[in-house]
Amino acid sequence: MSTKIVKVQTGEELIAMVTENFEGDRITSYTLKNPCMVVPVPQKGGGASIAVVPWMASVKDQSVTVPASYVMFTANPATDLANEFNSAFSGIVVPPAGLKLITE
Repeated sequence: MSTKIVKVQTGEELIAMVTENFEGDRITSYTLKNPCMVVPVPQKGGGASIAVVPWMASVKDQSVTVPASYVMFTANPATDLANEFNSAFSGIVVPPAGLKLITE
């Protein structure tokens, strides 16, 4: 399971913890945990930022399996977006580039 951007046939761009489900060597479906829509938000004075909102807020179980035919593509999200999503749902955050880990 990894954090991915999922573009679906309805045009929505989602971010979720994604598991690929296989039948043999073919992906048959994707399980999306905590799926959220990625929404551009216009800023005063021009430009835009990105917000994430729950994709199916009315559903009790925040894990849904969608057929592979419904998914146009998956991609890795930008680090900042992945960190925001992961900190909200899993607590796992990628450290910024250049940060040195001290293990002593």
